Amino acid sequence: MQHAKPGAPSAPSPILSRIAEEDVETFMKTDWHRNARLFRNAIADFEPFCSIDELLELAKDPDAETRLIEQTETGWSLTHGPLDELPPRSQKNWTVLVQGLNLMLDPAARLLDRFRFVPDARLDDLMVSFATDGGGVGPHFDSYDVFLLQMHGQRRWRISAQTSLDLVENMPLKILRDFKPEQEFVLNPGDMLYLPPRYAHDGVAIGECTTLSIGFRSPTAAELLSSVFQQLAEDVRENTALLAQRFADPQRGVCQQPALLPDDMVQWVTSHLQGFKPDIHSIEKGLLRERTEPKDNVIFNAPMRAPTGRSVLRTFTTRGIRLHKASRLMTGERGFAMNGEWFEHFTQDIDKRCLSMLAHARMLSPQDLEGCTQDSAFTSWCLSMMDAGWIESMPD
Repeated sequence: MQHAKPGAPSAPSPILSRIAEEDVETFMKTDWHRNARLFRNAIADFEPFCSIDELLELAKDPDAETRLIEQTETGWSLTHGPLDELPPRSQKNWTVLVQGLNLMLDPAARLLDRFRFVPDARLDDLMVSFATDGGGVGPHFDSYDVFLLQMHGQRRWRISAQTSLDLVENMPLKILRDFKPEQEFVLNPGDMLYLPPRYAHDGVAIGECTTLSIGFRSPTAAELLSSVFQQLAEDVRENTALLAQRFADPQRGVCQQPALLPDDMVQWVTSHLQGFKPDIHSIEKGLLRERTEPKDNVIFNAPMRAPTGRSVLRTFTTRGIRLHKASRLMTGERGFAMNGEWFEHFTQDIDKRCLSMLAHARMLSPQDLEGCTQDSAFTSWCLSMMDAGWIESMPD
């Protein structure tokens, strides 16, 4: 289990308006989810936020979600963490991947926030890849949009828009069988490569290097429909009209095949399904709950001392509040969800305003919270969320 480290960014991170010389709006209209793009000096004020030594120590953290990939003369090997030890840095051709770096380092969380020009419903996490000379994960493709931002050293990327995506069989990694590169780039620190889903690519370290991967989930129809159907199942169990109806068979007669499912029962259920129309409320509710669900390896630690209404209000007026780094809060037209839990919208305007600001900015200052009272719905909700460790007070 990965314990989400206490804390969150101490100040709002400005969402990127430009990538290199191009404004983000143009990029989203012309290239997002369609075309690969290379950006030199992609983020004007970007600086490496930790050293390679610090990253390698994080990779050995027993709570980190890690993978060690090595390429030898006999092929590829993959080891899932926890990793007690790593190969020596003098050894070539190995890579360690650390998922969820944004949950472990404040600067990584701040960097990830800068990419919120894409909806949170698509945002996944920030992964870091450290590789020694020649290290990589082989030619492959991903099923999601990704920005590959170079942090240390150099990496050579070869990319291809090929349609042949067959994989080598019996491999621990998803390696493309017939990779035919069409373009090649060497990325230096601050350079960034964007790739849409299913775009073939192969990155190889030139000396030691680290690459940050900002990934955006591209969920399948099966994933999204499954989340909606789960919500519909809950709604059906609470539907008073359906609960009042019972299957009846007064004309049954004598049963000759007792183990056979009765056809009239199948037809009765079929008629109900044909007349059942899920409303937009249930669809939105199911999607919000699923899209905010934390990963299975993330757990929250409740505060040592349970908050009270008075202490929460004091926090409002003196410090302000923020979402925990691992918390996901999203809003819809009819309600909102946090970490997989659904809530009806507040009725008072000030409560609605505070909730909306918290969802979008992930923090609220004392000035933002002016007007909130101890008995307001938003204050009561914050009390519960702080007790769960999902919301925190801002540091002194």
